[in-house]
Amino acid sequence: MKKILITAAMLAALGTFAVSCQKEEVRNELIEYAYSEHTVIYRIDDKVYHADIPDGDEWYQFLTRMVALAREGHRVSIQLNNTAGQVAATKEKVTFETYDPEEAAAWMEKMTDEGYVVDMYFDEETGLYTLIAVKQ
Repeated sequence: MKKILITAAMLAALGTFAVSCQKEEVRNELIEYAYSEHTVIYRIDDKVYHADIPDGDEWYQFLTRMVALAREGHRVSIQLNNTAGQVAATKEKVTFETYDPEEAAAWMEKMTDEGYVVDMYFDEETGLYTLIAVKQ
């Protein structure tokens, strides 16, 4: 019995060595990368998310969804990924208020494109969107 186990173990080891010595086939495959116009890091109620948004139409839909989430009472914050982790010597802060959700989305787009992190709040009693942009 002992001889059978040793023989089986040796054959298994030799088989492993024989397979590992085989020349590996190299395949030339075309790798497609999805183009992303906007790579964004966003927070909803302090939960962090990441999204790759391919074009202007989807970017605008994303922004209007963020405005809708703020209207539902969520705390929303967004920034483009190319500004993540950058620290400016002075953190410029700009505040914008509007009653118009489309105007809020447009301002958020403008400020994120300029490298700001934008936080958005909605006051249910007044119907006012308050957006605070901090330069990163």
